[in-house]
Amino acid sequence: MKFKHGIKLLSAALLAISSGGCGTGIPAAETEETNSLKTESFLAERVSFSDLQEGDRFLLVCPSVMRAMSSLTSDGAYSAVRVVGDAERITQVPEYTQVFTCERASDDGLYLHCEEGYLTADTSGWYLDFTTDKPQGSEWIVHSEDGLYNPGIIVEKNGEEVRDFDLVYGMDGRVFATWSEKDATDYTHFDVAPYRIQQGCDIPKDDGTGYRLSVFETSDIHGYICDYGEEVKYSYSWIAGQINQKRNSSGTYRTDTAILVDDGDIFHGNTISYVLNGEPFLEAFDYMDYDAITLGNHEFDTGINVVADPDQTMHDYEKDGQKHENLVPIIVQNLYQNGESYSYAKDYVILEKTANDETGKELPVRIGVIGYAEDYSGSIAQARFKDLGLEIREDLNVIEDMAVELEKTEGCQAVLLLTHADPVEVVDSLAEDTTIDLVLGGHVHMDDAGVSEYGIPYVMPDAEANSYGYAELVFDKDSSGNAVYQRTADVKTVSSDRFFMTPKDPAQYPEEFDPEIIRITDEAITRVESILNESIGYITEDVYAFAYFPESGERGSVGGNWVTSLLARACDADISFYNRYGLRRDFERPAGSEKMQITVSDVYSMFPFGNHLYCYELSGDELLEALEFSLTPGGSRLMPFIHGIDVYYTGKTVNAILRDGELLYDHGVWTEGHEKDTFRVAVNDYVATTAERDGDINPLVRFNNTDRLLFNDRIDNTEVLRVLQEEAKANNGRIEIDTKCHIFNADFKR
Repeated sequence: MKFKHGIKLLSAALLAISSGGCGTGIPAAETEETNSLKTESFLAERVSFSDLQEGDRFLLVCPSVMRAMSSLTSDGAYSAVRVVGDAERITQVPEYTQVFTCERASDDGLYLHCEEGYLTADTSGWYLDFTTDKPQGSEWIVHSEDGLYNPGIIVEKNGEEVRDFDLVYGMDGRVFATWSEKDATDYTHFDVAPYRIQQGCDIPKDDGTGYRLSVFETSDIHGYICDYGEEVKYSYSWIAGQINQKRNSSGTYRTDTAILVDDGDIFHGNTISYVLNGEPFLEAFDYMDYDAITLGNHEFDTGINVVADPDQTMHDYEKDGQKHENLVPIIVQNLYQNGESYSYAKDYVILEKTANDETGKELPVRIGVIGYAEDYSGSIAQARFKDLGLEIREDLNVIEDMAVELEKTEGCQAVLLLTHADPVEVVDSLAEDTTIDLVLGGHVHMDDAGVSEYGIPYVMPDAEANSYGYAELVFDKDSSGNAVYQRTADVKTVSSDRFFMTPKDPAQYPEEFDPEIIRITDEAITRVESILNESIGYITEDVYAFAYFPESGERGSVGGNWVTSLLARACDADISFYNRYGLRRDFERPAGSEKMQITVSDVYSMFPFGNHLYCYELSGDELLEALEFSLTPGGSRLMPFIHGIDVYYTGKTVNAILRDGELLYDHGVWTEGHEKDTFRVAVNDYVATTAERDGDINPLVRFNNTDRLLFNDRIDNTEVLRVLQEEAKANNGRIEIDTKCHIFNADFKR
């Protein structure tokens, strides 16, 4: 199997030449030094926007990360796909890379035209779109530094007009969109450049031939059997319909005509699934005949026995008073407990499937699927993972060897890697001559699809059932009539971020929805809707999790204020901390309304994991140690948000601590009368039990088995619900939101 992917790349280059592709490209021979295959041909070369001539074809690329705009959408933005090459020229692109044609406007601006229409930007200051009609007055203007901006966007922010939005690449979403300079972050790249396609070159197109087997992937569903509100978003029911439509394409339901896998983080994050302990998905995944799932970090939130059985399958469930055996396999090769392979999971599964050609002829194929996880132990409360003897060993060499054995010994024609990890990082770490044919990833919560430098395709869908991943394994027959894997085609994500309907109204359900998943969803809604709809009170401020106070150094937000204040009140604590990505949602008042009702469902959506609350009594110096840990890279992820005191800091040093305006600590000295103060400090169990993060040591952990820990037996969502109900009752329904900054990236001066 050596050089399998290198041979495919070379063959593709030769095919492009022989079929009227890039006539100037000459493939290089195999080099003796590295024994690897390369190609000297190139498809497109970088130019400036001012160099583009009328009618030139080009790609829009962020050269610093080699990502090109694709025809795939992601939550209103256009997904970026990875292209192969360097800052000057591109040698390989996925088939769905967007090709633009240059059209000059009268004022020397550019219209960006492609098969989908003209690229435009809406007035939100974020989204891109295509229109079939040439836009009037919204062409793209070239910056002096050769970027593009659109003068047609004018957005009001904080009472100020913001205009001239740039076309940028956003790494945090791996999308092309528009941002203003004021919205730029460390993850925003303004270097978007044109790569002009050479005369005679074209992007290779899949001809649709060969024996094909569809691969479907879901990932990071986080309990979203639906997104519940006044209208319900039935995205997962639509995804199920797409999969079963493929399985029924011959007129008979056949599970052997497609592969269906899930990448983990199935149950936790949505109120319905949380309240029902994941039961809707146990039934849904069994009904959907998943070929395998792997374990994500959130599978350990409430104990693995909620998810898995000792027979290495998903947990059995009850339906109509009878126990149903769930046979969906669980795979993850590199998870261990007490030094032994984890007993609740297999290393891999071997699937007997059937590929079909364009005429309907069938070909039996044998596919190996290996499970793999990145070391996500740092995102799991220590008591639920490390304290149980669990560990993850990252070693892709073991995976490589296993893939070879699956092909040589087990007769698999193709091997897939199902990994709860960023697939881009995984494909970059695989060997050039890898036997892995497709990497299916997750954990990152974004759409992504592409190909590695060595030709390894990968795909990852967005979270919360907002999309699914798709690919087609293509086979041919050898002289003996046996299947031979050729390539992976049509690698993409398919958006399902739509389909809002009135719940439990069959008249609204489109035919492409799976009726059984609709039934499971509506039954789940019926069981919990009285809880979901119960109003607690109302807020009069919008609450955003990550709209940081400018003076906080990204350590304070209104969302952070609210959550930390709720934890402190739930524990009768003076001070509380909260982890950055524990903030799960925003709260925005309806348009034209001064109020937003807060429901029981909202509380569960804020605290979806049922974490335990830990309350400590700390001395002033111990509090100071915790505060300075929160200023480290690891601590800024674990406990950046704070309630109960005002803190001034520079770098990793706390300069001052104030409480209700009174100065307690000033540049290394506790002020008179506060030298022996003690503080009740509340955190959740994830913060309390994570011993280190990014190499920084968490000082709270050493108090867990001492009398400094006052209690750890309260559940966050239950206690917060109680606190909010009491507050609303005392204030005629009003729930107060603290909108002031309490942590300042500045030196304190009296």
